[in-house]
Amino acid sequence: MMNTRIEGEIQGQKLQPSEGITNTVTVVFKFITEETHEDQATGVKTLVQSDPHYFIRDFSIESTCHSHICDRFLINNNNNRSLCEVLSPLIASTATNLGFGVNGFVIRLVLTITTSVHVVSSASVLRRLVCEGIIDGEEVKRLKMETEPCSICLENLSGSNTRGFPTRMSCSHVFHDRCLLEWFRRKNTCPMCRRVVSECLMDAWL
Repeated sequence: MMNTRIEGEIQGQKLQPSEGITNTVTVVFKFITEETHEDQATGVKTLVQSDPHYFIRDFSIESTCHSHICDRFLINNNNNRSLCEVLSPLIASTATNLGFGVNGFVIRLVLTITTSVHVVSSASVLRRLVCEGIIDGEEVKRLKMETEPCSICLENLSGSNTRGFPTRMSCSHVFHDRCLLEWFRRKNTCPMCRRVVSECLMDAWL
């Protein structure tokens, strides 16, 4: 399940008369992704928020007509017209208040676009994920990890028959397969880096 929330903040400033009557509209897009991961077995939910990333668009306007502003906005941006039609009246009213046609000005509009995703981890997919990550003895030697301990049980990765086989996760950390299965019953993160095992990561493994 995915939901998108858009929040906006607009600021305007008049230019000095000596700077002319030019205008600049800057739209800053701030994208954030929030993922809520739910473990079906335990019901535990973990909220993970990505670092925001930005896109900035600059343009000028020659009229406060909503359709003109929308066209100018779309020249520099591939966003859908419905968003543009919401923003155009806001930009137009701000430009009017700043003295469009008489004063020069700059307008800065910051849009925070937050996408919320709910991910349910499947126990069967997690089991297959672990199985697909199993590596053989030659690979363990190539990685020079024969004497490295599994950080879950602290036994050597290649020297424990009771803990199963070395298994590499998508983040490249290696653990015993049985240790991982036990770990995933409690948490849905890598035991080392705490990276969340999402459905997207699972798809990359399968």
